Amino acid sequence: MSQNDQGMSPERRRDQILAYLSAHDHSSVSDLSQVLGVSEVTVRKDLDQLEAQGVLTRVHGGAVVSGRGRLELYFAEREQEHLEEKRRIAQAAAALIQSGQRIFLDASTTALQVARLIKDRDDLNEAQLKQQIVNASGLVVGIVDSSKFGTRSFSAFALPHEIDRIITDEHALTAGVKELRAAGIQVDLV
Repeated sequence: MSQNDQGMSPERRRDQILAYLSAHDHSSVSDLSQVLGVSEVTVRKDLDQLEAQGVLTRVHGGAVVSGRGRLELYFAEREQEHLEEKRRIAQAAAALIQSGQRIFLDASTTALQVARLIKDRDDLNEAQLKQQIVNASGLVVGIVDSSKFGTRSFSAFALPHEIDRIITDEHALTAGVKELRAAGIQVDLV
């Protein structure tokens, strides 16, 4: 193990890998090891993690950045542009937002700054908000992996008669799927 393997956080190292791949399109494990000053084993682990996240594709002896990886790098770069201005704008906008209000934020980097400022406010709790959304919706589709079947939750936001369709994976408990279908809910196993 290289001395630097423990000196840089994995997140920072992975960001540097993506930045390097974005500039060079392709890199070998050996090159990345030298650039980052870490072992090839560490680079391989980082590449595996980044591939699992869908931001790069492993190729023989190295990796290439994927479209999603380029998009994330682009957004990260945009987030840093005019940062002080974005923060001032966000502070002014956040001052207009009262607890309990419903707001819409788009996917812009300035809206991200607003979200960071208001994330700890007392808006409705998540279950109440989801219930209001269910009540206002024409079609309610639940997306849930099979691990949620057969478990109990402290906060339900929709009763079975309020759900039109559920999309889950093929490992969902058969009894649970039958029960939902008997209640008139369409269940898609994917």
